Amino acid sequence: MEEYLWDNIIENDEDGEYVPDKAVKSLPKVNVEDCFAITAGTFTRNLLHPRAGGGGKVGITAVIKPSLAANMLISFQVQLGRVNPNILIRYSVDNTNFREQTIRLDTIPTTLGNKPRLVCDCGHAGKLYLRPDCIYFMCFDCCQPIRYGIKEVDKRWKLNAFLYYQNRSDKLHLMQSLIRRPFYMDKTVGLERYTRRAGAFMHLANKWHRSPDLVAQVYKQLG
Repeated sequence: MEEYLWDNIIENDEDGEYVPDKAVKSLPKVNVEDCFAITAGTFTRNLLHPRAGGGGKVGITAVIKPSLAANMLISFQVQLGRVNPNILIRYSVDNTNFREQTIRLDTIPTTLGNKPRLVCDCGHAGKLYLRPDCIYFMCFDCCQPIRYGIKEVDKRWKLNAFLYYQNRSDKLHLMQSLIRRPFYMDKTVGLERYTRRAGAFMHLANKWHRSPDLVAQVYKQLG
């Protein structure tokens, strides 16, 4: 399949925003489930802390493509800087053609300290994706056209509806299994709050309304 280098990013002189070149519009639609995805948490905890002996952290991590249960190994090295720290990653989809990409890092303050984030070339910070027909990690908007395959399911058919709700239920069970600590003490107000994982689970459980037994069970567990 033809590889799109995405090197042809031009800068708009009017507002200074990065916009894709016209050639990008010819990309076919792909599903998020068919893309490799990374966040700052993919690599290691305390990503911006120097390692013993000085310098940024280094290591190897594995990323899974859910639709094919395929793994991709990524080696990384954090390059610390006073202004713009970044992370250099080296990866290969087929374990033959290795590629390198430098991704900028920034942080946002949280109650538990500064949280690192990956920054796309367009300036968006958060999760980055690697399309099957591209060679660089980019944010959701830069990967367009991209969609969630589960949202394209026609739920008017009983079998499709069953598979859709089974998928939602499986996702909730997975999120529940990852909850290690449901609460933390918010010292600013002196109250207990849901941790990020527990809060995300409760939000989606209430949004989907598809696993009442599971929701009741977890409410009891967290309460």
